[in-house]
Amino acid sequence: MFEKLFADCKRVIKISLTVFVALIVLVLFLSSPTELALSDTELELAIGERFQLTVERLDRDKLTWSSSDPAVARVNQRGDVVALFPGTAEIAVEAEGLTTVCTVVVPIPDVANLQMAEYLPMVIGDSKRIEPAVEPAEAKLHDDWQWTSNDFGVATIDSEGNVTAVGLGSTVITAQLGGTEATCLVTVHRPMYKESLQRTWLPFFDFKYPEIFLNTAGTLFAYRTDIGKGGIAVVADRSGNYHVLPDFYEYGPPTWQGDKLIYQVVKAGDGGWDELERVVYIYDPADQSSLEIDGIPETIPSSSLILRQNQVFALANDGIWSYDLPTETWAQITQLALEGTGPVWSPDGRFLAWWASEGLAVLDVDSGEKPLVAESGRGQIAWCWDNMRLAILSHQAEELQIFARTGEVQRVFPVHSNEINHWRHWLRNLSWVPGENKVSFQDSSTLFVIDVDYGRRWANTGAPPTHIWLADGRLAYSGPTERAVLLETFAVQWD
Repeated sequence: MFEKLFADCKRVIKISLTVFVALIVLVLFLSSPTELALSDTELELAIGERFQLTVERLDRDKLTWSSSDPAVARVNQRGDVVALFPGTAEIAVEAEGLTTVCTVVVPIPDVANLQMAEYLPMVIGDSKRIEPAVEPAEAKLHDDWQWTSNDFGVATIDSEGNVTAVGLGSTVITAQLGGTEATCLVTVHRPMYKESLQRTWLPFFDFKYPEIFLNTAGTLFAYRTDIGKGGIAVVADRSGNYHVLPDFYEYGPPTWQGDKLIYQVVKAGDGGWDELERVVYIYDPADQSSLEIDGIPETIPSSSLILRQNQVFALANDGIWSYDLPTETWAQITQLALEGTGPVWSPDGRFLAWWASEGLAVLDVDSGEKPLVAESGRGQIAWCWDNMRLAILSHQAEELQIFARTGEVQRVFPVHSNEINHWRHWLRNLSWVPGENKVSFQDSSTLFVIDVDYGRRWANTGAPPTHIWLADGRLAYSGPTERAVLLETFAVQWD
C-alpha cells in the first residue's frame, strides 16, 4: 500500500515539475520581444524643443539610444530628444539584438527679424556684398531671398546681395526673406582720386588705435606710447628722426601751434607723487628745447590751451586766462563763467566756441563781449580756416550744419553712417579742407567730404581710423598695421 502511494506521489511531483518548467519556458518566451515597440516613429520638433521617447515592456537600463546626426537632434540614454538645427535625424534604440528608429524632422524656423546696415556709402565702380542679420540665425537657410533696387541707374543688386555702384545718387536696396524685409540706403559718391606721396613708419608704437597729432604743414607729428612707467611722448619728422620727451602722465591732448607743440602734463611735485603738479610745456623741435610754464590756476581744465604770439590763452571754469611769456605771469582777462562743454578755439585764436546750456556760444576773446548764442543740437564743432564759419556735426539729428560766426544757419545736410544703430559714436574727426568750402568727417571705414556750397559729396571707402588735412590741401592718414603704425600723405584731386 505504501509503495503504491509513494509511486503516485512521484508521478504527481514529476508532472508538477514538468508543468513548472513549461511555465518558466513560456514566461521567458513571452518576455523576449520579437520587435521593439517605440512610442513614436515620426516627430517634428522646433529648434530647442524636447521630447521623450519610450519603449514598451523593457527596462530603461537595457536600452541603447543613438542619433544619426547629433548636430540636428541629440538623444541621451533616457530617450530624451532635443532638436538643435534644421534637418533630419534618425533616433535609434537598440535592445537584445533588436533595433527600431524614430525619424525626427527639425524644420527651418520662420524669420522673426531681418536687419542690415541702414546706410552704405559707395563710390562709382565699387562692388560690395550686403549680408543681412537674420533672427533666428537658422532662418537664413530659407532659399526665397529676394533683392531689389529702387534705382538701377545708381546701384544694381544681384540674387546674392552683391551691390555695384554705377551712378551718382541714392537708392534703397530691399532684402526680403520669409515674408520679412529690411532696407538699406545706398549713396554713391564721387571718388577721391588720390596719389600717395609719402609713407612714414612710426617708431616705438604699441597702441592699437593711435591718436596722432600732426602739424598743419605735415612735417612734424606727436604721439604717445605706453613704454615706461608713465608713458613717453614722441615727436618725429617725416624722415624718421624723432625725439623722446621725458616720462609723464599726459593731461589732455597736445596741440600744434605752428611748429611748436603745447601740452599739459602731470608730474611729481616737491613732495613726490603724493603732491602732483600740473605743468605746461611749449616744445620746439628745431632745437629740442622746452619752455616750462607752472603755477597753472586750478580752474583751468585740460585741452584748453592755445599759443598766440607771446601769450598762452587758457579756457577755465571761471573765465579766460592768459600767460604772458616775457613776464612769466598769469592774468584773468575775462570774468565770464563758461557753462558747457566742448570748447574749440578758432584758427586765429581770437574766437572761442563751445556748447552752452542754451545752444552754441561764440565769444570774441579780444573784446570780451557777451557771447552770441545760436540754437543747435549738441555735436562736434569745427572752425573754418577763414575764422568766419563753423561746422556742427549734430548728435541729436543726423545732419551737418554750417553756421556763420554771427549765429545764422547757412546750410544743413543729412548725414549717415554705415554702423548699425551706432552712428553717433562713430562719426568723428570733423574738419574743414584748407582753402576749400568742403567739410570732412569719417566713420570707422569711410571718409566723407561735402561741398557746403553745392552739396556735392565725395567718399573714400576703406579709410584708416584717423585723417588730417594739411595746410596745402594734402590729406594724411594714420592707422595701425600688423606690426607698426603707418602715416601716409596723399595728393587729392577733386573731379
